[in-house]
Amino acid sequence: MKRLFILALTVLCFSACDESSTGSDSCGDGVIDVGEECDGDNLGGDSCASLGYHGGQLVCDDQCQLNITACETAGSCGDGIIQDGFEQCEDGVSTDTCNSLGHGLGEIACDANCQWDLSDCTGSAACGNDIIEVGEECEGTNLNEQTCETLGYYGGTLSCNLQCIFDLTNCATFGKCGDGHINADEGEVCDLTELNGATCEGFGYYGGTLACGADCQYDMSSCVAEGLCGDGIHQGGYGEQCDGTDFGDTTCESLGYTYGGDLSCTGNCEIDNSGCIGFCGDGALQGTFGEVCDGTELSGQTCEGLGQLNGGTLACLGDCSEYDLSGCFGSCGDGIVQAQGGEDCEADPGGATCLSIGYSHGGDLGCGADCRFDVSGCLQFTAITAGYEYSCGVSPSGAAYCWGRNASGQLGDNTTVVRHVPTLVQGSLVFTTISAGENHTCALTTGGAAYCWGDNTYGALGDGTTISRNVPTAVAGGLTFRSISAGSLHTCGLTATGEAYCWGWNG
Repeated sequence: MKRLFILALTVLCFSACDESSTGSDSCGDGVIDVGEECDGDNLGGDSCASLGYHGGQLVCDDQCQLNITACETAGSCGDGIIQDGFEQCEDGVSTDTCNSLGHGLGEIACDANCQWDLSDCTGSAACGNDIIEVGEECEGTNLNEQTCETLGYYGGTLSCNLQCIFDLTNCATFGKCGDGHINADEGEVCDLTELNGATCEGFGYYGGTLACGADCQYDMSSCVAEGLCGDGIHQGGYGEQCDGTDFGDTTCESLGYTYGGDLSCTGNCEIDNSGCIGFCGDGALQGTFGEVCDGTELSGQTCEGLGQLNGGTLACLGDCSEYDLSGCFGSCGDGIVQAQGGEDCEADPGGATCLSIGYSHGGDLGCGADCRFDVSGCLQFTAITAGYEYSCGVSPSGAAYCWGRNASGQLGDNTTVVRHVPTLVQGSLVFTTISAGENHTCALTTGGAAYCWGDNTYGALGDGTTISRNVPTAVAGGLTFRSISAGSLHTCGLTATGEAYCWGWNG
């Protein structure tokens, strides 16, 4: 250490006496001025080796002072650590003796260059006799078949000093793994504590302390212990849902997919449940698991298809194993009067009479095969007409009734159901006369307005369309008629002033 201090003083004296010095404080101009140890790349001829260190890269800091941190990493004589290849001993550290080194008895000493002083040993080896003896690494040009490369350096010329140990000065200029300087050209990615700014997190790991191995490659064992997405280990504490095939305790079933299936894991360690089969309530029909329906998925089934001929809304029970018929209206003949299904009665009028259902006179009220009141015994007609396989009449109150075939909606009850008894035409209109054709019906109100219903393929309803209607629909034009007649595929009417109008097929 004393030698290093003297060297430092020498450097300072050299800088102060340098004719190139400006004598002023101008750190950064490349000229070593008074008070500066260096300036930029100008190190005043110094190096780690000239300062007594075994290697490393000497640099100049932004205060124009020498930074020997890398030098200290390589070590020096007097630092209390024996650096193999450079030193044989360190005062107070070495335990070898003359005898243990094969030089008999006597007092062994460590000289100022950290080499063994064997001068007081009896029978000591003779450095310079061209024979490599115990305690010697080399003799003159005999390097014991060693080179800079065999000693771990990347190049250089090995020589032997006067103490018969290797002179590694030239080797050190080429560097080696362990000198604290990253030699990227030699494949080093790190060296000792120099990691080139790399961290475990930079490699995608969740934590850990990155280190440099003896081969100057990263030692990631601490990083690996913390883990990363893609290592095949589920680390839920870092937000992973899964990793590879490791899903922890999560399964399709635990996610609610009661029919099972296979989970997969994305590259972001998130669960992909597309391989799960499903569950009752997912809206998809899984017949192989006993489902007959699921939510609104009814497999095309309806109330009518299940025998509930009065219609209604079919639903699915919560366990997906049965249909929910509570919204269906039942069937004519099941003994239950389903008013929502359009039923008036079941088998008999059930206590209703002609008078109780609004007729002004008595008569015999019955229950038809379609579970609608058979009012034929209650009705009186002021007008009646017979069409093709159906008939219609107008009651004294102006209500229209029709019965028979209804394939085109010609009965006017908003269905296409065959009626075996007179059935009220919908619309609450008051008619005076009515005329039945082949598949359509027309009638006049008390004010002479014309309404038609049924088949409209050729425009026989006179509403300006060819759309068939199941209920009375006003004839277009706003004309007032005193009579009307429905033909096979057309209709004609006579106005109060004697003008005739016709509409429909005109072949």
